Amino acid sequence: MKRIKFTAQGANSLIGGFSSGDIMRVDDALAEHLVKEALVAKYIETEADLATEKAATKARKPKKPDPLLAEIAELEAKVKGNPNSDQAAEPQALLDAKRAELAAK
Repeated sequence: MKRIKFTAQGANSLIGGFSSGDIMRVDDALAEHLVKEALVAKYIETEADLATEKAATKARKPKKPDPLLAEIAELEAKVKGNPNSDQAAEPQALLDAKRAELAAK
C-alpha cells in the first residue's frame, strides 16, 4: 500500500472522485498508475512528508480579514480628509492607539 497526494481533479472507477490536495492510501499498482501514467498524483513517502503536506495545505487557506486593519483604514481616511483641523486630533489619537495595538499582536 502506498500513500499518494492528488495534484489534479478527476475520477476513477475504483476510488471515485478526487480533488487536488486529497490524500489516499491505495495499492501499489493503482498508485503507480495514478503517479506515473495518469500524472494526477505524487507519492508521499514518510509521515514527515505527510506532516509537511498538511502544513502547506493549511498555510494556503485564506485568512479572515483582521477587523483591526479595517478600523485603521477608516481612521486613516478620516485623518487624511482633515489633516490640520481640530477634528483630526481625536481620530489621530485613536489611529495611534490602534496601530500600537496591531504592533503588539
